[in-house]
Amino acid sequence: NTSSDVCIVGAGIAGLTTGYLLAKEGKAVVIVDAWGLAAGETGRTTAHLTAVLDDRFYNLESLFGKDGAKLAAESHISAINRIENIVKEERISCDFERVDGYLVALNANQKEEFDKEIEPIKEAGFADREILSEVPISGIKINQPTMRIPEQATFHITKYMSGLAAAFQKLGGRIYTRSHVSEVVGGDAAYIKTDDGFKVNAKHIVVATNTPINDWVKMHTKQAAYRTYVIGYQIPKDTYPGFLLWDMEEPYHYVRIVRGNTYDTLIVGGEDHKTGQAHDMEARYRNLDAWAQQYFTTLGPIKYRWSGQVLEPVDCLAFIGHNPMDKDNVYIATGDSGNGMTHGTIAGMLITDLIQGRDNPWQEIYEP
Repeated sequence: NTSSDVCIVGAGIAGLTTGYLLAKEGKAVVIVDAWGLAAGETGRTTAHLTAVLDDRFYNLESLFGKDGAKLAAESHISAINRIENIVKEERISCDFERVDGYLVALNANQKEEFDKEIEPIKEAGFADREILSEVPISGIKINQPTMRIPEQATFHITKYMSGLAAAFQKLGGRIYTRSHVSEVVGGDAAYIKTDDGFKVNAKHIVVATNTPINDWVKMHTKQAAYRTYVIGYQIPKDTYPGFLLWDMEEPYHYVRIVRGNTYDTLIVGGEDHKTGQAHDMEARYRNLDAWAQQYFTTLGPIKYRWSGQVLEPVDCLAFIGHNPMDKDNVYIATGDSGNGMTHGTIAGMLITDLIQGRDNPWQEIYEP
């Protein structure tokens, strides 16, 4: 039993970033997690740090207007910059690397969508995007329309989370793992209660559990869970430079490099489906392998494979802010739409502003 200014449920990137930023501003913060640090989707991510949203900016323009699309791009760019600043300030060794991102169209249908995106992505804030006839990286066999978007990034998520947790605790923050929360109560006497009956009283509560555990209806009707699959190939060191790559298939595929001490790993993900609506998991891994073999010349053995679960919101952007089913001092972060690294960081920045009573330009587009 304890108390704090803020109690955060969930020790993934959204919860820990929120806790760290609030602790930096002098708040007493307790983070509680059912399992452990980055034990959920954060630990299963492929950790693309990108502002190139897979829901496409021409679509975001139709939903939120040009100004809203710009705000979405700005928020993700700001999240990447914030992560980079935290890495430098806290001296976190997590392989952070600025890289180019490549959006590719592999057939006529993808080319049609590609062409629709050329101007909206520029207007959203990517004036330096470049249209190419192929991916300009040796060993990648994609001689199709390509959009190069500079200043994206990659990092090693669990190394980052470990360093961020250490920085948070150095600021006085407390993390309790293996503490499953069974009750969240907002209002003047707000608290959370664990299965073991322990209570944390707090002035503010943040639920950052991928999908909210404190609401069984309202938020769950505005988003759907999707399963996504990943394989990792062992490849010789420095076969490829750092990069991010996405095609425009439905569902799309995504690729990055992870640096290792003796070899690198080429990570290929995709083959998403609605959770519970497919039973061909082995075929999903085979499809990823077939796709990668078609476009990459240097692939060693498959050393890793896993799956994760992402939440797709109905309006393409995450839900970050006051929980609509609760008091004003309960906040949620959910609906990451496959961009959890940046959405989780945006959540930390936005919720910190809300708790501190500051205006935030992104508040409206993420309003739950």
